[in-house]
Amino acid sequence: MINQNHGNDKDSQFNFFGKGMDSGTDVDNFWYGQYMELIDGLWENIFTNNSENSKSGSFDAAISYAWNNRTIKAGETKSFKAYMSIGGCGSEVSSRHTHNFTYSLDKTITDNDTIKATCENLDNICDLTSSDRSVALTLSAIMPAYSGSPATINIGTDEQQNMWTNAGLTLPTASDVEHYSGSTLLASAPTTVGEYTAKVTVEGVTASVDYTISKGDPTATAPVAKNLTYNGSEQALVTAGTSSQGILKYSLTKDGDYKDHIPTATNAGTYNVYYKVVGDAKHNDKVFDTPVTVTITKANYIGAKEVSDNILAGHASYGEVILPTIPTNMSYGILVTDSEEINDISLADGKLTYKGSTFVVNGTDYAITIPVTGKNGANYSDYNIIVTLTGENCTHSNRTKHEKVDATNSATGMKEYWTCDVCNEKLDKDGEVIADESSLVVPIDTNKHVVETKEKGIVNVPEEKQKDNFGSGQLSGSANDIKRAVLTDEDKKAISEGKDIDIWLEVKDLSLTVSQSDKKAVENKMPKYFTVGTYLDINLWKQIGGSDVAKVKEVPNGKVEITITIPEDLRKLDRSFGIVRVHEGRADYLDGRLDSKYRLTFDSDRFSTYAIVYQDKSSQDNIKDTSAPKTGDTNDLWLWSLLMITGLASVGFTMLYGKKNSEERR
Repeated sequence: MINQNHGNDKDSQFNFFGKGMDSGTDVDNFWYGQYMELIDGLWENIFTNNSENSKSGSFDAAISYAWNNRTIKAGETKSFKAYMSIGGCGSEVSSRHTHNFTYSLDKTITDNDTIKATCENLDNICDLTSSDRSVALTLSAIMPAYSGSPATINIGTDEQQNMWTNAGLTLPTASDVEHYSGSTLLASAPTTVGEYTAKVTVEGVTASVDYTISKGDPTATAPVAKNLTYNGSEQALVTAGTSSQGILKYSLTKDGDYKDHIPTATNAGTYNVYYKVVGDAKHNDKVFDTPVTVTITKANYIGAKEVSDNILAGHASYGEVILPTIPTNMSYGILVTDSEEINDISLADGKLTYKGSTFVVNGTDYAITIPVTGKNGANYSDYNIIVTLTGENCTHSNRTKHEKVDATNSATGMKEYWTCDVCNEKLDKDGEVIADESSLVVPIDTNKHVVETKEKGIVNVPEEKQKDNFGSGQLSGSANDIKRAVLTDEDKKAISEGKDIDIWLEVKDLSLTVSQSDKKAVENKMPKYFTVGTYLDINLWKQIGGSDVAKVKEVPNGKVEITITIPEDLRKLDRSFGIVRVHEGRADYLDGRLDSKYRLTFDSDRFSTYAIVYQDKSSQDNIKDTSAPKTGDTNDLWLWSLLMITGLASVGFTMLYGKKNSEERR
């Protein structure tokens, strides 16, 4: 019987009672045990499974008990079971329910067998909590990849194992597990790759589970990148990697065809070498994600220092970059300091060439550094060729005159002088270099009267109106020459009246719009074996004061000097140039003067259509080669003989005809 707060012990939560208990039921020779919770503010487990606090005495009978779910909280109501038996007091041990297990195999869990132990004792006090009074062990396996160790076979979950042992059953261990390969019983748990079955038998019931030890991923020591520089030959990119778990192979692309041999390359550049292990019987194939990056650096070359008088010696490097010798029969200028642009030098197909022949720097040594990229620029770094040049004395054959400038009472003047178009030295009238340029300066004339008011007009050649001309075309003569050639008497009168006059040249590209008649006129007039380079529309303009701009079709008093720079696409070594002018249907060939900067200067007095024409030296050579018959060619000798006979006959006929006419006139 269970009663709450029964008896004299008012601090107890629950009491068990029987005969002998104060105010208890009158049952002969019966004893009781009393349990209580201490009232201390904490909730404690109560009704523990012992009898230390039970009363004892000379009784014929006794009661024993046990509790499950023995925690009661304040305000809760719970039901408990008491398991009781009667025996001799002080001499007999009370007894509980006795399990009577039967064993069976449960296959309701896919791929995992379960051994089930069911209690067949059908009294009402069995402590197994499952509805069918059973405990179970489910056999399972952890599927491993190959590592050299056996698979893990689990005999039940942790919860199943606890319930199995609490029910008083002996738990099987790993030594009770049998391993099979197919139908063959193995002596021990397998460790190699394959498919296996694990079995456990309990009380004649056998559970089994299939498991696989799969191949493992291999490991490898990565290949090592080599330190390479371009040398023109194939080079292995890495030193070989190693793996004890398969064969190492290589590829230059991740998804490429992997080969046993190490990849090679010739050209400078960056390469990614991927590697892969083809696994053995215990390991998978594996491509490693991170490639080995290898760089073949460009080859370096430092050009030798070449020293020569007036000529550059040839020098080759790797058979690709060559220092040229200077060509002949053409003069040119060149800037020679490291900080200035080097003119007339070109680089094509790996060969460094100069346009021109005479290096004129008045006997001074200059060192120039030329940056060069090799023909196979992908494989060679940029490098410098240093060339020391010794100049020759300039002949000053091409000069420009500078008119004298009178001094005033507020500004210095300048004496008449010339400048060399090649070396830019200042020269006197005899072509000698003016050593002291200060000797050209005319000091201020304090006694000279300065006219504050303008009495005469001036003639201007405005540069801003010529700056956009094709080929930088301009009037290149002196101001006096231009005035003398262009001004009419009426213009001179306007100047005397104080009016300014602007005179300028206009040069336009006419190649796309030139008329067919002008083309035909040029082709008929230009010398044999010349070629048309480009057509130009050249006009001379004049404006007096603020009047309308007037076109000058012909200059009245001589000619003006015109300079045009040859376009770059027409420039070539050993090429000569000329000018053909077409004015009002008439074509004339004009001789030109070409300087080292490809500026073509010529004189003209009419303005309309012009053509720049040219001839290469090779064309002249061809003319010479084909102008005479070859020795030993009988056909040519026969032809020449025939021409001579025909010519003599013609001369004879002409003389006879002339004589007859003369006699008739007499």
